Amino acid sequence: MIAENKIQAASFQWHWNTYPAERMRLFMNYNNPPSKIAGGQLKAQGMLAGVGDMTYLMPSGRVAFIEFKTELGKQRPEQVKFQQVCDGLNTPYFICRSLDEFQKIILSLQNV
Repeated sequence: MIAENKIQAASFQWHWNTYPAERMRLFMNYNNPPSKIAGGQLKAQGMLAGVGDMTYLMPSGRVAFIEFKTELGKQRPEQVKFQQVCDGLNTPYFICRSLDEFQKIILSLQNV
């Protein structure tokens, strides 16, 4: 099974190399601090648990959030809550389990 971070890295690299004109429109949301102290500092600056792993800025100016999971990976309660917030705001939120799935997500969002 491919680890989440490997799927995310492969997805980012594919997007970076395939769509150079879209660079700066796909980025990682930092939400895994290296220590409790760093976590406390980052939370004070606005880091929130549960936010999607990546944000994609769509041509329309809207955003979409992408959460990477392994084939069997499940969302944590904070991630479910964030997805519910997105759903309530009609903001696209995707759970992505492979590079192929990521490619389909990006292609579906490029014309939105």
